[in-house]
Amino acid sequence: MASYLDAENPVVLRLRRFTVLVRRYIGITTIVGLVTGTLDTILFSLVGVEFAILWGIVAFVFSFVPTIGFWIALIPPVTMAYLQFGLPAALLVFFGIVLINGFAENIVKPRYMGIGLDLSFFTVFFSVVIWSAILGSMGAILAIPLTLAFKVLILEGDEGSRWFFDLISDKKRTETSKDSNSDD
Repeated sequence: MASYLDAENPVVLRLRRFTVLVRRYIGITTIVGLVTGTLDTILFSLVGVEFAILWGIVAFVFSFVPTIGFWIALIPPVTMAYLQFGLPAALLVFFGIVLINGFAENIVKPRYMGIGLDLSFFTVFFSVVIWSAILGSMGAILAIPLTLAFKVLILEGDEGSRWFFDLISDKKRTETSKDSNSDD
């Protein structure tokens, strides 16, 4: 009699895959956040904003909040730049943060999420919108892990939903893995 915790059990295999993907998601988010936080710190230092390292750390922490995190994180350094140097410096800091973090959050991060998590760019982007609509701000924070759970734990186990599984997966990665499997 096979145990539910048997290593060959399909549910156990999907749970393991899910945990690997969540760890990968946290790793990607951490790396992108470190890069943006570092670039923000350099920007703040070049402009002369006080507490530049603190604002860089704040940018890193808020990088874990998809979509709106960097908007919240830009408030203190922009305010500090305005109080120190006036409107031109505040605008420079504002547009610098929008350029750095906007590019990272909207181009780089979804691309690496697609590659590392086998989710399409479209899926990564719209999962934040959908889960935010369902669960509010917590949905925005948990959007990717919830989407991974839905994909791996529910869709992957049902052959009838295979079309939807393929729809939300990264097609380039899926096609590459099919090509490598056909060479065997």
